[in-house]
This record gives sequence, structure tokens and C-alpha cells, in this order.
Amino acid sequence: MNVITSTTVRRVTGPPAALAFVCVFHAIAPLLWVGSNLSYEWDETVYISQVSLHAPAGLFTAPRARGLTILLAPLTELTSSTAALRWYLAVLSAVGLYLAFLPWLRLWPGYTVPIAAALFSTLWTSIFYGFEAMPNLYVAIGAVASVGYFLRIRHEPQRPVYLVWLTFWLAFTALMRPYDSLYLVAALLVGAATMRGVSLRRRGMVSAVLIAAVAVGWSEWIVEAFVSYGGLARRLQAASAENTAGLHMALGLEARALAGPTLCRPCTQPIVWPATAWWFAVPPLVALGVAAAVSRRQAALAVLPTCAALALLAEYTVTISYAAPRFLLPVYALASIPAAQGLDWVAGFLTRWWWRTLWLTAVAAMLAVQLVSQLAILDRYVVPVQRASRLQYISVAQAVREQGLGQPCVLVGHTAAPIAFSAGCTDVPTITDARQLKEAARRADVGVLTTRRVARAFYSGWPSYRLRAAHLRHRWYLYVHLRA
Repeated sequence: MNVITSTTVRRVTGPPAALAFVCVFHAIAPLLWVGSNLSYEWDETVYISQVSLHAPAGLFTAPRARGLTILLAPLTELTSSTAALRWYLAVLSAVGLYLAFLPWLRLWPGYTVPIAAALFSTLWTSIFYGFEAMPNLYVAIGAVASVGYFLRIRHEPQRPVYLVWLTFWLAFTALMRPYDSLYLVAALLVGAATMRGVSLRRRGMVSAVLIAAVAVGWSEWIVEAFVSYGGLARRLQAASAENTAGLHMALGLEARALAGPTLCRPCTQPIVWPATAWWFAVPPLVALGVAAAVSRRQAALAVLPTCAALALLAEYTVTISYAAPRFLLPVYALASIPAAQGLDWVAGFLTRWWWRTLWLTAVAAMLAVQLVSQLAILDRYVVPVQRASRLQYISVAQAVREQGLGQPCVLVGHTAAPIAFSAGCTDVPTITDARQLKEAARRADVGVLTTRRVARAFYSGWPSYRLRAAHLRHRWYLYVHLRA
């Protein structure tokens, strides 16, 4: 009886159960705090429209990848309900988070892994994007899982199943965001080259698996480049131009975006310094985690996720000229692992039970304060702005429909993509000449959205309207051409 009771208690209170509890929190937090009725933002409408029954596919620009649309398709084929999609994504991201941290449970003892997941899940970006149709959180999931299974291969090379899981998660990451996978695999290839106690043949095999997995994830993006973008070189060039790729320093811009906006382009708002406090705590905690791993002669367990995090940090702070809080989600997820080990290592130096209890209480209090502060940022700076912006899109779409545009229809102009989705239309690249405009008008009703009543010559003769609806934050004008 005592054995059965002890086993039951361990199952209920052990690290796997604690990790599951964190992931359940991750699922319910955005639904309770933000609400499942939050309408879609610009980028979401682009991804959802590709597989939606509600509206035709919107313009899918060169940098984007189809991985997220594959995840969305099972639900969008059944319903166009916003709430249903929010619930679906909340559960999906929570399950993904559990699977990502699962391989780490045997690598780090005790409650280090659940603490790491809690550090990551209490960030407002993790909460908010837990139910958003955006790929960055899934890149974080794939990155954590990929590094975890790579390290399992180092420790248990006789288990080929870990190679299968590594291939799956790395290909998954590449399918979500191909460019991100290159930085991640670069760190893993360095890890493969520096494996200790592993034969050269084994290192070569692991390296080949890494390259093959990324190639599988990139394959869809490459095929689409030739089908829709005029070849791989042209798509790479277009993607680079859209992201203003080159050498930049966007770390300060990311600091400005820590309390919102969700897209900092351009970044003109001041830094909200209280929102950056946890940022300054991460490097020393990661350093403690690395020291802990080195002291246990398991340096790779902290060094590799740290290097992978730094590689992804470099991608978004050195090669891109703008910022968004979601960009660094994979960095935060990977850094949470050595950071949690740093917290646990300090507890190991406290020999007296009451000192250890005091330290664990302090860690729990820190997590609670972090959660409260992050929810406050979400409540004060993020959600109100996002609701106002998204309600405006819906209001403009309703006003557009009232002017007689019927399907098929095309909207162009100011923030046309999310408005077109809500109106059941499609959007096209900005029309700059009469020929493009006439070509569009032959096959569909066309609307041109502007914020100033100054029309270009080639559509100035169309009927125009000042749009009036609730939630409009500035003036909107619509020029309309209806098919005969």
C-alpha cells in the first residue's frame, strides 16, 4: 500500500506533472486574460486566408512559409469561428510546449525543466502568442525540442529513435520559418563537431541528419519559389528586400518593443524601463546555469542551448532593421533552460533545509512577481492597442461592404490585407498605374482605401466615399469601381 501511495504521489507531484501543469497554464492564460473573441491581426489574416473558407487567399509575400497554414488547415476546413481557432491554437501550442521540454526531463534532474518552462510561459509574449496564428512560438517549440533530442543523442547514442525525433523537430522548425532553422542548425552542427567520446563516423552521421532535416523543411519553400516567385534566387532577393536584410543593430529596438507594440517598424516610442527588468536578469542566470553544467562535467547541457539562443538572437538583432517582441520567443525559450539550472544550482549550495526552503520560496515569489508584471504589461500596453486596431479593421470592412462591393472583390491601399480578409475580398500588391487597376476591375469589384481624400489620376473619377463606422481612429476614404 505504501509503495502504491508513494508512486501515485510522485506521478502527481513529480517533474512531468509539474511540466504538464505549466503547459495547462500556457493554454488557459491567453483565453482567460485576453479572451477567445480577439479578432485577427494583419499577419494572422495572411496565414489564415490561405486555408480559410471565409475569404480568398491574401497576398503571400516571399519571406513567409507555409508551415503555419498546415497547422491551421485542420480547423479552418471545418469552421471560420475566431473563438474556435483561438482555442485550437491554445491547446496546440500547450501540447507542443510539453513535447518540446519533454526530452529535457532526463537531462536535468529535479524540477529544473518545469521551472524553465514556467520562466518562458510567464512572459507576456508567450502568453499572447500562445493562441495567435503566428509561427514564432512554434519555432521556439521546435528549437527547444531539437536541441533536447540532439543532447539525448550525445548521452544515449545507442537509441536511434532520438535521431528520428531530431529530424522531425528540426524539419518542423524549418517548415515554420526556414531562415530561423539555418541559425539553429549552425549551432547544432558546431555541437556535432565537438562531441566528446563519439566516433568521427557518428559525428558525420548526426551532421548529415541535421542537414537532411533542414533540407526537408526547406523543400516546400524552395518548390514554391520556382512555382510562384520566378525561382529561388528571386524569392531570396524579394525576401531580403522586404526584411531590409543587411548588417544592423536592433537590440535597442527590441528593448523599445518589450512593452509593445507588437511590430516596431519604425521604432519611435520610448523604452518602458520597468518592462526591461527581467531582461537584465537573464544573462547572469544563464551564466550561473553554464557554471552549474561545467561543475557537473555536463557543459553541453547549458552551453548548446545558450549558443543556439545567441545564434537566433543574432539573426533578429544584427540582420534585420526593425523589431517585434515575438521575434525573440525562440531565444527566450532556449535561454530559459540554463537560467532555470542557474536557479537550481544556487539551491544546491544551501545545505541547511531552512535556507533551501527560503531560496525556493524566493524563486516562487520571483515567478509570481514576473507573472503579475507581464500580465500588467499585457493588460496596459498590448491588449487595448491590439483590440482598437483590430476593431478598426472590422469596422472598415463592414463599411466597405455597405458601399456595394460583392465577391469577387479586390481591396488595395492602406492596410488592405486584414480589411480584405474581414470583407471577404482579396488584396493585391499596391496598384501604381491605370493598367493594373483596369486589369483588376475586369474580373472583380475593386476598392481603393486611403486615409486622405487625394486620389491618383487614374482612379480619381471613381465614386468615392468617406467611411463612417464605429471604432475608426482616423479618416478613411474608399474609391469604388463595381463590375458592370
